[in-house]
Amino acid sequence: MHPSSLNAYNRAVAAIASGHYEDVNAAVDSLAANAADAARHNRVMVSDRNHAWLKRLTPWLDEGGAFVNVGAAHLSGQEGLLTLLAAHGYHVEVIELPARVD
Repeated sequence: MHPSSLNAYNRAVAAIASGHYEDVNAAVDSLAANAADAARHNRVMVSDRNHAWLKRLTPWLDEGGAFVNVGAAHLSGQEGLLTLLAAHGYHVEVIELPARVD
């Protein structure tokens, strides 16, 4: 693995383990060639997808008993699913599970 990729990977793992999901996005952004590429990636791969998912998730959430599993990059920020769901009136509670170390 390229050293910059390994560094970003280690930063992302540490961010997930500590519950600092915004740092996952920063680690991914560090791999972009420039700020414009990072912004494009965040828009296309995170923000646009979160808004599309929100439309599909709300009926399932309204039924109750839904379980939603997404990558950590989709959780934080103004365009993150946690913020978008809360803005649509859903009670959002982050439940941290202890890490398992083998």
